[in-house]
Amino acid sequence: MAVTDQLQQAQTDRKRSIIYPALNVFNREDMTARCQDETAPKVIYAVKADATFNSNTAIFLKDDIRTGKLNLLYDEYKGRETLCDIPKFFELKIEEQVRLIDPYIQTSLLVREMVELSYSNEKGLIKVFEKSGNRKDRYTALSYANYYANQLEI
Repeated sequence: MAVTDQLQQAQTDRKRSIIYPALNVFNREDMTARCQDETAPKVIYAVKADATFNSNTAIFLKDDIRTGKLNLLYDEYKGRETLCDIPKFFELKIEEQVRLIDPYIQTSLLVREMVELSYSNEKGLIKVFEKSGNRKDRYTALSYANYYANQLEI
């Protein structure tokens, strides 16, 4: 809830002199009521990430990738190759080239992260965990987004 509480308040980026407005939750009244700014747009999908939820996200993600319902971008090498085949790509500023290549790099990092994950089945629930020193941030973001996409289909 700490992250949501922060997002439900205006945030100031002093370095860039930008004020980001408060955001609110749209799917859980208990969390929506915590926002002090009544004008905050309701754009946050809040979850209670307990063992059952995490198991469901893991199952949905595995099934959706396996069945081809969810396709990832090419890896960074194939992505670079594809972009380099576009003649005007090299006419772009270096910053724009990097911006276009980055999603493929992030996909490669995601796949590497997912390959390094381990899982166990505890009392019928799938538990996904990272090896010591590794991360699962990209996996978690993808699995939660995929779970939400599945909920929209229902």
